[in-house]
Amino acid sequence: MSGVTAVPLSVQLALDMGKQSRAGALGLLIYERLIVIQEEVDFIWTKKRSWITYLYVFNGWLALLWLSFDIIPLFPGGLAPPNVCSIYLMCDDIVTLLTTLSVQVVLQLRVWAVYGRSRKIIVFLIALSVLEAAVMISLIVVTITHIESLPVISTSTGCYYEGLLPLSAGFWVPAMIVEPLLCLLVINKAVGSAQGRSRLSVLLARDSLIYFVVVFAELVASTIVFAYRPNYINLVMPWSAAIPSLMGSRLLLNTRQHFMTPNPSTARSNAMELSAPVTTWQPRQRGSVSVGGVTTLSDLTV
Repeated sequence: MSGVTAVPLSVQLALDMGKQSRAGALGLLIYERLIVIQEEVDFIWTKKRSWITYLYVFNGWLALLWLSFDIIPLFPGGLAPPNVCSIYLMCDDIVTLLTTLSVQVVLQLRVWAVYGRSRKIIVFLIALSVLEAAVMISLIVVTITHIESLPVISTSTGCYYEGLLPLSAGFWVPAMIVEPLLCLLVINKAVGSAQGRSRLSVLLARDSLIYFVVVFAELVASTIVFAYRPNYINLVMPWSAAIPSLMGSRLLLNTRQHFMTPNPSTARSNAMELSAPVTTWQPRQRGSVSVGGVTTLSDLTV
């Protein structure tokens, strides 16, 4: 990897586009924080602190803080250390990984809930998450350990990547596999039985589908850029953290709002926590269908 050097006009153009992209992603997250501030006060900050509160803060603020730091010109004179691009790329990948996984925690809890808190489902989801994280971390390690041999230029505007390892393009592939699977699991349960449909299942299916379409489009775009146009990495990386952060915060707020808004059908679930399931046995009435022991998302605090 070369040190700081003068760059061609085309390279500088790509770097400037990356800087503008970071500013755009940061601006979107700030705007999102402003327009949901009332919902945050009503459904997050004024409620009892729980793991959901901390998950919301982590998901909503990690990307925003990173992009705020990222947009600051730490080396305005262009005198960056030789290894600055290695550190920068590693931090960027780690923030993206943590943001993606934190949102998937929310999605997986939704899947677990709509499947009656099945032990098989939770074991499957945990194994899926561990495998996904292991693959993504391995690709980060491989990329960083080989970046010194790649044509990367450190400039005052940013790091210009003329080429990356072919494996680096696979960084988002695990998420591209897991995201559709989680979405299909929720939608399948929501529409699988017309008799069991509810306002909640419609909410879950709608949110999961919207999240999937937006995030999957971003994942595909990032993969294509990494594989064929690595010099434009700075254009897509900010959105790889910003979009999951934004959509994840919306998922949490929508779900909390559903359960904490006064509604006869959800009155008993206004103070949900991830508590042990309580099964109540009732004698079966003639002509009725027993559904005792079935757990829905209303048994979970979101």
